[in-house]
Amino acid sequence: MRRNLLGLFALVFFAALPAEAALVARGDRMVYDSTRNVTWVADANLFKTQVEQDPTLVERIISGRPVLHVGPNEYFGTIRVGASNYGNGGSYVIDMDGTWHRFMSAGDYAPPSGTMNWFGAKAWAEQLDYGGYNDWRLPTLDFCGPIWTCWGGELGGLLLDLGGRAGSSLAVEHNASYALFNNIQTGQYWSGSDYPGAEYAAMAVDPDSMTRAGFSKYQLTSYAWALRDGDVTAVPEPMSPALLALGLLMLGLARQQMRHNESCNPR
Repeated sequence: MRRNLLGLFALVFFAALPAEAALVARGDRMVYDSTRNVTWVADANLFKTQVEQDPTLVERIISGRPVLHVGPNEYFGTIRVGASNYGNGGSYVIDMDGTWHRFMSAGDYAPPSGTMNWFGAKAWAEQLDYGGYNDWRLPTLDFCGPIWTCWGGELGGLLLDLGGRAGSSLAVEHNASYALFNNIQTGQYWSGSDYPGAEYAAMAVDPDSMTRAGFSKYQLTSYAWALRDGDVTAVPEPMSPALLALGLLMLGLARQQMRHNESCNPR
């Protein structure tokens, strides 16, 4: 009888535990993606939020990363190996091995909207110190087929997990997990992935139309959504009162049965 009660308790207890979800809030600042084992910032326009609180943010980013080193990459230098530019398109030097050295400037950012070019986004994410962590980066976005049907990579997978559907605005069509995030914009979001075959383009996705494409790394109209590898430390969710009461009841019954058995079978 004792074993039966304990077995029943374990069955009811674990059955009542909530199922593990793909997206789990870590406080109100971060969201853990258990499918891909990455953690996102909950604020999808965090750069704008930060610069509103600290107008010197762009200056501090440039000071911390005056030169952004990108590559070597199979797309970099295929046409302009050893090239350099100090004009309106931004200052850079490409080494013979294809490594791109981009000299950062305030022109890489558009603080009023929260948008930035790809170089600005990469520098911001990689210098981000947020929630006690400083190993943030831009997400991946795969180039794996037609723009309407292929959603590989971390950024594409997140939008699908939020209930997004190709060709439909995420702001209109989404699921309950959408509420875990805030400030999701109707515009392109940079990924850290290069556009295949184009040394000056990177992959981006637009939640408003749920489409993805390659964009020039110099254009200033895209946002950045940072993530980091792994989970973050979080306080376990408290047990529900009903579940706690059920557990105490089952333990009480088990102890009562044990006393009854001992009285019936004295040593």
